[in-house]
Amino acid sequence: LNYAHIENEDGTVGTNYFEFDELEINKAHGSEPSLLQECKCHRRIQIPKGLSLSSPVSTNDILQAIKSTHGVSTCSDEATLRGPGQYVVSLSLYGTFPNEYFDGIPHIIEQVRTLYPGWVMRLYHDLNIHEEHHKEWLCHLACTNPHLDLCNIRNLTGLGDISNSKERIWRMVVMGDPLVKYYMVRDSDGPILQREVAAVQQWLDSKK
Repeated sequence: LNYAHIENEDGTVGTNYFEFDELEINKAHGSEPSLLQECKCHRRIQIPKGLSLSSPVSTNDILQAIKSTHGVSTCSDEATLRGPGQYVVSLSLYGTFPNEYFDGIPHIIEQVRTLYPGWVMRLYHDLNIHEEHHKEWLCHLACTNPHLDLCNIRNLTGLGDISNSKERIWRMVVMGDPLVKYYMVRDSDGPILQREVAAVQQWLDSKK
């Protein structure tokens, strides 16, 4: 069992602490164990407003309530648990592991954290978490970057296996995600420039 800290949107926590086994999420729809469960780490979950939940509450209760109220992410259960209104930077990552594209990902993750606070970075990938060197790399990223969601293109929630599609298209599935309010699609080898950040902020301020 892991421990999760459940925090309401108004900042209160009350008695909203509970134990959960993340595998129960996946038993509900028969998918593979979630990446965070495989990595033996956990995340803080913020309960979206308007969910009908009874006490005691489990991770699966929250997940199912979000799905029935707001919809299912086109990434993962972890992405769904973030709830509606997400701001997402979406990238595809593919090719022989490791290579220069994989090497640059930690830098982009850090740039998103510092330059786009409040945004989530999604990484649509085809790595196999059952291969130890893949798992070690993915788990390090997932467990040290709470703003990162890993989306296995062979097992996307709401979509299933899209591995037959072009790799550069993977990152585009964010467009159909009902939980996403704003998104941007980027290349995995392009650093984020300050002028880009300024342009994005100008776009957000325009309310268009």
